[in-house]
Amino acid sequence: MTILGIVPGATDDEIKKAYRDLVKVWHPDRFSNDPELQHTAQEKLKSITTAYGEIQTYQRNMADESTKPEPKKPQSYPTDPGKPIDHTPVDVRVNSKDGAELVFVPGGRFVIGSIDQDDAGPRDVTVSDFWIYRTPVTVAHYRKYTESPDGPAMPDSPPWGWMDDHPIVNVSAQDAEGYARWAGARLPTEEEWEKAASWDHRNDRKLHYPWGNNWDVRQLWSSEHGKKTKTNPVGMIESGASPYGAYDMAGNVWEWTSSPFVSVEGLSAGHRVLRGGSWGTIGPGRFRSAFRNDARPDTRNMITGFRCATKR
Repeated sequence: MTILGIVPGATDDEIKKAYRDLVKVWHPDRFSNDPELQHTAQEKLKSITTAYGEIQTYQRNMADESTKPEPKKPQSYPTDPGKPIDHTPVDVRVNSKDGAELVFVPGGRFVIGSIDQDDAGPRDVTVSDFWIYRTPVTVAHYRKYTESPDGPAMPDSPPWGWMDDHPIVNVSAQDAEGYARWAGARLPTEEEWEKAASWDHRNDRKLHYPWGNNWDVRQLWSSEHGKKTKTNPVGMIESGASPYGAYDMAGNVWEWTSSPFVSVEGLSAGHRVLRGGSWGTIGPGRFRSAFRNDARPDTRNMITGFRCATKR
């Protein structure tokens, strides 16, 4: 926001006024008699317009977070809340390509969905053995990808800049799939994602949240308890890990899956399923492991990232 001369918390009218005033000052037509100054003005105007566009994108992202319907209060699952939850991974390995840790998720039956979500009622499904990244893909991981032969450029940085131990953002589903192919992996299906986030395999039970059945704002990075303005380093909240030892499966960033979003009527607008909630999300129900969000696969914003999975 620096180039527009405004501060965080400025109103929409203040932002628009600052933008209009700067466009008047730096409009190239004012320097038609001086080609060098006119070129400088053109470059300055591009920067101003880019900054204004980034602010508008940020505001739209935050509006989407606040208007997404929150599901009804979770009802009870057939669980035993008295049993302690063990967050110790079954097994851990490292991907030699990007250095990311993966945790093992044994295959088998589990309960997916929720009795209070119209488009995702509870049902038994079966998945095969798979491995899933212990954290979302980080900026450092993604940078390795961009520095590889034929790798893409880094995405546009968020307002807080790139921090190596934070999750990568501003990536589309296609960007995420490109990274996954390079890393010898893929995006998880929503069934795999939900099992890794919520199935307590040691006690054969479904959990509302990765850490258990009770809402606890201390177990995740979100705006539910105090407004956040950026992502958090991955894996920082160890107590919020899932029963398989995966971190940040609630909060920090929404995560792309490979699954198309199909509505309760069986319709699809070509959207992909997103899971997990983000640093900007408000509403405990949106952080439940069964909650399904969706977006166009070409969407890029500062609240969405991803993690990878693999069968090997």
